[in-house]
Amino acid sequence: MKNISEVRERIIAAAEKHFSILGFEKTTLDDITGEDGKSKTSIYYHFKNKHEIFKSVIEKEFEDIRKRLEKIVSDRRQERIENLRAYLRIRLSAMQEQGAYRHFASSRFAFGDNPVSRTVSEARKSFDKWEEAYLGDSARRGLENGDLPDKISPEVFASTVGNILKSLEIQYFSAKDKTEIINTYEGLIELL
Repeated sequence: MKNISEVRERIIAAAEKHFSILGFEKTTLDDITGEDGKSKTSIYYHFKNKHEIFKSVIEKEFEDIRKRLEKIVSDRRQERIENLRAYLRIRLSAMQEQGAYRHFASSRFAFGDNPVSRTVSEARKSFDKWEEAYLGDSARRGLENGDLPDKISPEVFASTVGNILKSLEIQYFSAKDKTEIINTYEGLIELL
């Protein structure tokens, strides 16, 4: 049983390498199998198709991002505003390190409804739900401390900020000159 999960993890690692360099469209199953001599049969034992492999890679990358952010979220010594600012800075840095997602976000697949964008949306659902909970909790603490106006709904705040962050990700990775996007991101942090 352990060997089966090790093979699956090696397939995901090989796929992540190729998706990071070539992207979803240009990566083939032959690229992935050629990495450690596995056959396509072993890939199909673990995954139905390339989309399922890609989904597993994106899930792994967002789990890596989440682990980095959990350190910030759990640090209750910082004031809420400073905690949120640190969260946003670490978030962008962690996103930059995720090659397959970074390649997707700068590709034509990031725009519109298509099978690849649906795969990514499905793969990041757990992360998005976790992030929305953090942002909602942050808004609730801000209301309790008087940092935010009483009329703000924590749920709407969390959803709105989450959507802004996702939009900035795509803009950031697809922009040739990232300066304006970084300035906007930093401006968002300062607004908070």
